[in-house]
Amino acid sequence: MDALKKHFPFAKPGDEVWRRAAEGFERAELWLDAAESREQLGQMERAGELYRRGGDLMRAAEVLLDGGLYEAALELFQQREKETADPTDKFGALLGCAACHYRGCGSSSVGAGRAFYRRARALLEGMHERRMRFRCFLLLGRYGARLKRQDLLEEGYERALEAGENAGSERREALVQYLAAVRAIPDYTLIRDLEQRLAACPEPDEPQKPVWAEAAGQDEYGRYADFSFQGVRQRMRWIEKGRFMMGSPESEAERWDDEGPQHEVTLSRGFWLADTACTQALWQAVTEEDPSHFKGPERPVEQVSWEDVQGFLRQLNEKIPGLELRLPTEAEWEYACRAGTRTPFWFGGNITPEQVNYQGNRPYAGGEKGLRNETVEVKALPCNTWGLYQMHGNVREWCADWFGNYADGSVTDPMGPDSGASRACRGGSWDDFARLVRAAFRYEYDPGYRYVLLGFRCARVQ
Repeated sequence: MDALKKHFPFAKPGDEVWRRAAEGFERAELWLDAAESREQLGQMERAGELYRRGGDLMRAAEVLLDGGLYEAALELFQQREKETADPTDKFGALLGCAACHYRGCGSSSVGAGRAFYRRARALLEGMHERRMRFRCFLLLGRYGARLKRQDLLEEGYERALEAGENAGSERREALVQYLAAVRAIPDYTLIRDLEQRLAACPEPDEPQKPVWAEAAGQDEYGRYADFSFQGVRQRMRWIEKGRFMMGSPESEAERWDDEGPQHEVTLSRGFWLADTACTQALWQAVTEEDPSHFKGPERPVEQVSWEDVQGFLRQLNEKIPGLELRLPTEAEWEYACRAGTRTPFWFGGNITPEQVNYQGNRPYAGGEKGLRNETVEVKALPCNTWGLYQMHGNVREWCADWFGNYADGSVTDPMGPDSGASRACRGGSWDDFARLVRAAFRYEYDPGYRYVLLGFRCARVQ
């Protein structure tokens, strides 16, 4: 068990040391370590409460489910399904609700379980982003194992292997979980085959560090690479190629006409995108000035025009060989903002001031009010499921494109019009109504215009 091995490397399961360690973690308010300890000691109800205190609602629900506390688990799974905007989390929560009902008693409980399961499958069928499908198939495999449904177990893990990267950590992760699950099945005939498949799967390499990067790696959000200049570090996130629906449907509340027609966009190659808007610290390190109204090294630089940004990028690219930064296109920006979702915000159908920095006295579609009246630090609010901070709100972000009407039909790698009078801008700001920080909303400004609401984030093609 990781927590006890970290703090008590010589402890053995069942030892009094483990019990004292669990109590010590609780006194120190190390809730997740304490929860893991209680889980290993078989104290599922207490473990669930501690996971909940530590903010891991899904793990809390799973522990309660495995402990036979179905009603308490169902309550948490339903809460998570309502609160989360992450389709993968929503899928897992729906499966959890189904499992709670299937393990309950009576025909009515089984019927409710089937309803939740159908909702989960419908959600999965509507997903197109590869990484999301991979994670959901892993969840389906775990669901099958939990219910002792060999058919679902095999479907989940086999389809996860299909959706996973051809080489590297994803396929290996799926095979490791697959093997662990089938070992619990008496007389399972394919264990040897899975062992051979795992042996043939190469150990994942460390992510290759680009020539322009100081460091590179992989975390829960995916691949990243960091560059720095004069001690100021910027993390770039790798955004995989893919397809998405750009713009908003006519049914979306408070939409504007230039957000349509909604159309399918294919991005045929991946790209790097800064995990935050450009900070004042980085701008000042490169240009030796700071035009921002709201001062703070970790706040976004603002009051910069599109033309100012081009000058900044030229200077920085000259100073770091191979960097080749640019602005994202509108399509790249919206694809990254949505992170596989189709709702007005990556959070879901609405937002709160705790999630987004916007003009909270003008909420969206009856949402919550709240007001800051200034920018906040670039990592002050939650990142999306691809590790990108504040794609909604704080500062509007310049894009590379000239502004123009969308094409009517599917397009690949759109770059905007060849010429125009204004440049595109996305994301909304601290002073914008909530409707204006939606993923589909578009702005346009003269390339020389400077404004306290205007900033940007850097991009780079592989």
